[in-house]
Formats: sequence, C-alpha cells, structure tokens
Amino acid sequence: MRGGARDERRGILITLVSPPGSTPAEVDIALPSGPAERLWLDDAGLSRLRAMRARLPRGAVRLRLRPGSLLQRDVTLPLAAERGLDQVLHYEMDRLTPFTAAETFWGWTVTRRDRPHARLHLRLTLAPRAPIAPLLAALASAGASPMLLEAAESAGGDGRRSIDLASREGAGSGRATPVLRAGLALCGVLLLVVVALPFVRQSIALAGMEARIATLTPAVTEAARLRRTIEAQAVGGSLLTAARQQVGDPLEAIAAVTKALPDDTWLTDLTVQQRRLRIDGESRAAVRLIARLAADPTIEGPSFAAPVTRDDSTHADLFSISADLAP
Repeated sequence: MRGGARDERRGILITLVSPPGSTPAEVDIALPSGPAERLWLDDAGLSRLRAMRARLPRGAVRLRLRPGSLLQRDVTLPLAAERGLDQVLHYEMDRLTPFTAAETFWGWTVTRRDRPHARLHLRLTLAPRAPIAPLLAALASAGASPMLLEAAESAGGDGRRSIDLASREGAGSGRATPVLRAGLALCGVLLLVVVALPFVRQSIALAGMEARIATLTPAVTEAARLRRTIEAQAVGGSLLTAARQQVGDPLEAIAAVTKALPDDTWLTDLTVQQRRLRIDGESRAAVRLIARLAADPTIEGPSFAAPVTRDDSTHADLFSISADLAP
C-alpha cells in the first residue's frame, strides 16, 4: 500500500536545472510519453505544470536534484535500535550529522545486520532542507508535491541516491500516509467483519429456525391432539371388541335368531349373558327349531332348556331353547 500510489513509469520526473535556491527555479518536466519540457517555475510555468499534473493525477512525482545534492554516511547502531529506528535517528541526527532532524530531509537503508555482535549497519541519506524548501513549496502550489527526492552521486556517475518523502514526510517521523492510514483502517474493519460474520450468519440462521418453529407449532400441537384422540379411540375399540368377544354381541344374536326362526314363531324373551343365548316363545312346530338354529354358524349347540308344552287354545308349542354364541 505504501508503493501503490508511486508508479515511476507513469509518474512525472522533475529535474532541477538551475542551482538550488534560485528563484524562479528552472526545471525539466518529463512525462511518461514525449520529450522533456523546460519551464521556469513562475506563474506561467506553474500553470503549465498544473495542467500537466491534471493529466496524471495519480502518477508519482519525483524531484531529481543536481548531482551530489544528497549526502550519505554509514551509521552503526545497536541491533535493538531497529525496533524504533525512526525515533533513534531523529534524536541522534545532530550527533551523526551537522544538522538537526528538522533541518533535513532524510531516509535510511539497512545494509547489514551483525547478529553475533548485536550491531546494525545502515546508510543514512539526507539533504539540507533550506535550499530546496522554496522549490518544494512552488511545486506543492501546482499540486505536484514530490514523493521522492533523488540525485546522482556525482556528475556523470551511474550511482543514484534517493529519499522517500511519501513515507518519511521529510522528517523521519515514520507516520503513515493518509492512504496507508485509510487502508489500515479498512483492513481492521474487514478483519472484524471476517471474525464476526460466522456468528452473524449463525444468529440469522437460528432466528429463521425459531420463526419456522413458531409457525409450525400450532400444526404440530393439532397433530399431537389428533394422534391422542385416535389412540384413545383405538384403545376404546379394542376394549369394546374384547368385551364383545367375551360376552357376545346382542345385535348379532338377534340377527342370527331372526334369520333362523320361521315366520310362525314368536319370541317372548331373549337373553344373552357371557355368550350364553336363551330364547323363550311359541311356535307351530317347536321341534324343527333346533335344526334351524344349528344350521347357523354363529349359534352352537342349541337344545331345549325345558320340556315343550302344548297350548290348546292357540294350537302352538311353548318352548325354551338355550345355545352358545360362536366367538
């Protein structure tokens, strides 16, 4: 994210031509395509630079100073100082260089870590602030504040030195850029979302399940009630069936007797008790009733329970027959 805003291939290179401190400064401005254009940073030149910057609003701006403008020295510090190297160099700048930290733009690069001797070797690069401060102010007014200071080590030399102004803000404070701070805040928010998302999804799923349970509860309660009713009816039916098998069904007994007896027979009494059938009545020919009753499969062992007598007034036989009802 620190390097996301700096694209040197698509950026603007501003090369200082006049000596540092000249007013107005003379510079060469090179865009990614096309030749460099020389400008004086007066009102007209700054207006032209502002228009060029508008064409590359996100391109990194590099300021190339005259060769030898950036100073370097090697510094050795305790290895433990690496954790707070910005602060250490900030407070030690006046001891390591002829300048204070506020009087310079500076940066550093670690060259070697000597762990056996607990030493940290680094290269400190700095530029006095006063000579180039007016130039930086003019560039800032055109919206082209440099993110990088660079300069050749010597005229005609290939070596190059640089100071990152975007990350160090010119004073070694080590504070993050606004883009970096926003990015870190966004990363923190995303981390919280990633951590909380499973719990949120679980909570939503539980809420949906509870709502579904609440919707189905009346139907489940009604189904349970119907089941209990059916089971109770089934138990009652079983008990009734068992009782009928034990004592016999009076309706079945009446149906069987009605079917077996002829039309000239009248009953005066019919009793069913513990599957024992007893019928009393009168008939034109009582003897034939035993055979007719025995022919019915629901009636077993019919016999006269008492002697048959004759009623001369009605010319009918008085009878009393007993039998068993089949299970």
